[in-house]
Amino acid sequence: MSLKISVVRSTLILISLICAAAPVWGQQADDEDGATLEAVVQAIRESLVEAQTNNVEGFPALSAVNMTLNTTVTKKAGAKFKFLVFSIGATTQTDNSSSLELQMAPPVTQSAVSSVDPDKLKKTLAKAIAAAKVSILNANSGTPKLITKKVIIEIKFAVAREGSGDLNTASLLPIGIEGTGKLSKNQVHSLKLTFGT
Repeated sequence: MSLKISVVRSTLILISLICAAAPVWGQQADDEDGATLEAVVQAIRESLVEAQTNNVEGFPALSAVNMTLNTTVTKKAGAKFKFLVFSIGATTQTDNSSSLELQMAPPVTQSAVSSVDPDKLKKTLAKAIAAAKVSILNANSGTPKLITKKVIIEIKFAVAREGSGDLNTASLLPIGIEGTGKLSKNQVHSLKLTFGT
């Protein structure tokens, strides 16, 4: 049930690498400014697997996953370039951020669970996905029922970096959840989920 990257389309351009490496052009990002791309994608993967394992009855299957992440590049003396996803508490304020768009094949959708309580899910992003599904189905409880063929849910979220160095992980906080506070535009990321055909 792992996500496979089917297409990676990046709006990163060579100038963003030059800007990150040359302090004359912009402020250099620090490792503390973000979580690694790997940690963020892993957190999204885990949330999607949990949401799809606890599928809501009557909801179409997940058919596409698109994420847009605001990134920066860091390079320490003698180290390799690192892509970081801006997180809450970032100290660098820069307009030299880049945007990374990933289109991914979704995890397999499990058979629907008869009753899903979003609050009982572990991952905050999985809770937000399940709550959106339940709300959409509840909104369609009138007569006559409309058949839901395709649903697109876009969730804006922030990243909370945990750990340090190469051992960092990421928590995903949907916007509006306690603890996100006031965020800069670089700290807001997007997950767009397409259900159905």
